[in-house]
Amino acid sequence: MTINAAGTDGHWEGGAPVFGTSFEYEWGGRRWTYPDVWLSVQKEDPTPGHTGRTCVGHYTPDVDPTGEIALRYADRYYREGISCASEELHGRRISCFQAAELLCLHATAAGNPFAHLLLGRMYEHDLCEGGYWDRAMSWDLSDDLLTPFPCEGKAYEHYLQAAQADIPEACRALGDLLRDGRGCEADARRARFWHERARDLEARG
Repeated sequence: MTINAAGTDGHWEGGAPVFGTSFEYEWGGRRWTYPDVWLSVQKEDPTPGHTGRTCVGHYTPDVDPTGEIALRYADRYYREGISCASEELHGRRISCFQAAELLCLHATAAGNPFAHLLLGRMYEHDLCEGGYWDRAMSWDLSDDLLTPFPCEGKAYEHYLQAAQADIPEACRALGDLLRDGRGCEADARRARFWHERARDLEARG
């Protein structure tokens, strides 16, 4: 997991677009489950000696009771990661997805169901290629770190949360996992239920 700090001029000195200020997860005496986040954006015209990112703000969950702010920035990082398709941008792509995951974890802690949907999508397709905050933040020393991250199992958990909030895309994705037995036991009856639920919700508009 790469964590980088911004320089005194507000430019990022490393490749990652996110910075966890402390592994104590606190700021001014306030505490939360995951690291607070320094947010950045990619500049169109990088200056010499810098990565081309500029700090745009500091995210802490105490100012975001619904998780909407975290989800908005998570979606921005997710889209940036998707746009980094070339091999030379591989590191930036992974860092963007890691930033998106961390912000989604903040949003799900606030009960935001759409953040569960985005996490499900990221885990299902292993967009961080195994380098997940969800694992790094557990600090479970008994866990075998060589064991692959259970991407599809995590995708199932998050799709379920989003599907129970009646998000059609999550219902369909959950049905697909149940149909194929990915991240869960195959269950044709439950798969059919969630696929039908997705169709019903979409029909209602």
